[in-house]
Amino acid sequence: MTTDPTYALQVAIISTVRASGAVADVMRGAATIYDPVPSQPRWPYVAIAEINSKPAGAEGYDASDAQVVLHVWTNSDGSDEAKRIIAALTKVLNSEIVIEGFRVVIHEPLGSASGNPVEDGPSGILTMRYKVQAIA
Repeated sequence: MTTDPTYALQVAIISTVRASGAVADVMRGAATIYDPVPSQPRWPYVAIAEINSKPAGAEGYDASDAQVVLHVWTNSDGSDEAKRIIAALTKVLNSEIVIEGFRVVIHEPLGSASGNPVEDGPSGILTMRYKVQAIA
């Protein structure tokens, strides 16, 4: 049976982003990430849109391949702020983040998109992949 890493990965992503000075610098002084988003969020902010995982281990190898989708929300004109936030998030999350109970085998950005903010839609999206192995 594969150990589900989604909760531990969520905790690791939130703590890593909140601790990042580089992310805070491009987010007007605070690295704000939510799950769930409160009714009155501090702008700009990042929301965890989804975390999916599937077993990725062989016999006797407890591993999972997880994808994390982050939405970047801004209230500024244009897409420059969202692009800067995505770049900072990519840099900090494409490093050796610490996931309690797991060893990170692979971490990589799968893609990002940003554009002019639209009503009821994010200003940018970042998708990250993590292959993790449960620590026995």
